[in-house]
Amino acid sequence: MKNSSFESVDDNNQHLQLLLGSALNATVEGVVITDTRGVIQWVNLAYTELTGYTFDEIVGKHTRILKSGKQDAEFYTELWQTIRAGKVWYGELWNRRKDGSLYLAEQSITPVVGEDGEIVHYIAVKRDITERFETQKRLQQGYKMEAIGQLTAGIAHNFNNKLATIMGYTELLSEQLVQYKDPELLAHLDEILIASTKARDLIREMISFSNSKTGEHQSLQIVPVIKESLKILSSTLPASITLSTKFSDELSQVRIDPVLIHQMIMSLCINARNAMKDNGVLSIETRHTHIAGQSCNACHESFSGEYVELSISDAGHGITTADMQHIFEPFFTTRGLALNNGMGLSVLHGMLHEQGGHVLVESMPGKGARFRLLFPAIDLSIDAHDDETDDFSKPVRQSSVAHILVVDDEVSFAKFIRELLESHDYTVTVLHDGKAALALFKNNPDAFDLLITDQTMPGLIGSRLIKALHAINPKIPVILMSGHNDPIDANESVDELIPQVRLLKPFSNIKIVNEVENLLQA
Repeated sequence: MKNSSFESVDDNNQHLQLLLGSALNATVEGVVITDTRGVIQWVNLAYTELTGYTFDEIVGKHTRILKSGKQDAEFYTELWQTIRAGKVWYGELWNRRKDGSLYLAEQSITPVVGEDGEIVHYIAVKRDITERFETQKRLQQGYKMEAIGQLTAGIAHNFNNKLATIMGYTELLSEQLVQYKDPELLAHLDEILIASTKARDLIREMISFSNSKTGEHQSLQIVPVIKESLKILSSTLPASITLSTKFSDELSQVRIDPVLIHQMIMSLCINARNAMKDNGVLSIETRHTHIAGQSCNACHESFSGEYVELSISDAGHGITTADMQHIFEPFFTTRGLALNNGMGLSVLHGMLHEQGGHVLVESMPGKGARFRLLFPAIDLSIDAHDDETDDFSKPVRQSSVAHILVVDDEVSFAKFIRELLESHDYTVTVLHDGKAALALFKNNPDAFDLLITDQTMPGLIGSRLIKALHAINPKIPVILMSGHNDPIDANESVDELIPQVRLLKPFSNIKIVNEVENLLQA
């Protein structure tokens, strides 16, 4: 009878162990039991799915087999001190799967005490929170980019005001010095204008990039834009990467915002740099291409036609067939989150597809990758789009006498506008405050023929000043200036005010003088 009782107890214990094992295998959290040295004694099914190791592969191995290298020695010292003291450790830990990929686990490690009061095992319960972590990182990155955009926009507004003054006075000086017929001096002033124009364009690119917004699309030759991008790219590439370029001399124009081309080139070249592990040849080529019934790798549409092709090739590890099906999906990456610093191929294709373009990708594992960006070629005989240029020698129409009210809180710029317009025989009144301008206009609304106002001003912004003046005299023409592409609230829209022009600082002297002349003659 005694032996029978023992057998019954053993049977019960075995049954409980089976139940416990089944319960632990059913849980979605990974569970691992180790001895006091950290050697794995048992894992559940969720743990094998999390790590990629089978039960037989992982049992008997030390937990350091999962070590990612992302935590330092001090981190592990604190962890072991806690659990060896008989306390439960809670925290987040980066580990490495069998395939080498990393995952972030939220986990607890609990000491198991034997009958003698000594620690005999540790039980760790792990939950994979990698996806949640990546989502939070993307949100944080979004907030950071929004803050950068706001900061950039604020800087751009002030910088463009100063730059507008520099460019304006330089043009005025050039006009005044023509009579002295000093070509060297005039050439120096032209260099100032050229440098200022490039600075203006750079600021616009910074604003567009930081806000992920595009500016005006224009017909352009793609090669000069690429060359400008490569000047910036050269500072991000290590000396161990060789940059090879081959540009076709005869290309059709394409219609796109040049900032988008900068973004595409930077993104693909950074991806290529990472794929080559900072060592290899990066090739950039352009050519005219005829496409007949090929399928876009991103949208999978069949397309044909004449295209300007920009191809970027690397000598990296290439793209597997499985990954090729997903590379244009949002947030997809074949690298760890820390290296996911590109704009995303889905975003790149969205920018290109919006203009009727497509992407072809050629790659094999170990053979590198080639991305072919295809921009629809413009037939200039059909598409004769007249883009704004900085033609400083364009003739200005003769003006008639008119009284213009100029409102801008940037004193030096307002002074320049007055001198420019007065040089064209206009009468100009300058104020630096929107409220003061409104008060002056109310006292004598018939005294002014045109309003030129800045948008961003303390007290009363330009769009509200326009609405107030429009309520008094709905026919007064208006030029609204801005130091950057700041949005105008729908409740403050001035679109109904006709005639009305918006100008982005800095602009050429001829541009604003001609706009004034056109509005006064309308």
